[in-house]
Amino acid sequence: MGTPLVSLLNPLVHMYSSLTTKLSSVMVNGKWKIPKPLIDFPTVVEQTLNITLPITPLSDKRVWKHAADGILNARLAHMFLRPPLVRLDWSAVIWRTCIPPSHSFVFWRLMLSKLPTDHNLRTHGCTIVSVCVLCYKHAETSSHLFLDCSFAASVWRWLGVKLNCSFSLLSYFSLLECIPHRCSSQMADVFAAAISTRCTLFGWLEIQSGSAPQELTCITLWRKFPLW
Repeated sequence: MGTPLVSLLNPLVHMYSSLTTKLSSVMVNGKWKIPKPLIDFPTVVEQTLNITLPITPLSDKRVWKHAADGILNARLAHMFLRPPLVRLDWSAVIWRTCIPPSHSFVFWRLMLSKLPTDHNLRTHGCTIVSVCVLCYKHAETSSHLFLDCSFAASVWRWLGVKLNCSFSLLSYFSLLECIPHRCSSQMADVFAAAISTRCTLFGWLEIQSGSAPQELTCITLWRKFPLW
């Protein structure tokens, strides 16, 4: 079926210990004998009946689901434990000579979810009270700080007006998609520098939590964080 029955039936956790039925008990004389509790799950019953049972009994064997033939070898085990590195297509966009390395470094850590936000600190065992220093309305996470926060959204809108584009705030990748595909290298540098600089701005405001963001205008922020 490709999916464990526990995932399909979604029983309560305290019922796990009572699920002791074996596959051999529902296979009688080469046919399926559907237990009464499964009748209330027609989709599961239909998928089960579509599985053809062997005419003669076969011995059980372990299979490796990541292999086409089900056989595990040293090469497949190594690839599973240490999968090949994925090429980061966005890295060439943010690591440019026109962008200060400190700005590229912030965006690089953002893409890898490695910024020391309250959420990441909590996952590492730190007990802290979390609040967004830009709006004081939500807990501080990377997605909220850079995309969902009302203050961040207003800055992205203002930058979109300056660059004559509309930023999609669905994900970090969507921010980079606003860079025109058909434009000069200088124009692409401007867009990439503007995006990385705005992300550095939000990180700076996070550190300077004592500054009230409502007192900072877009003009003063632009002076603190020019494109280059």
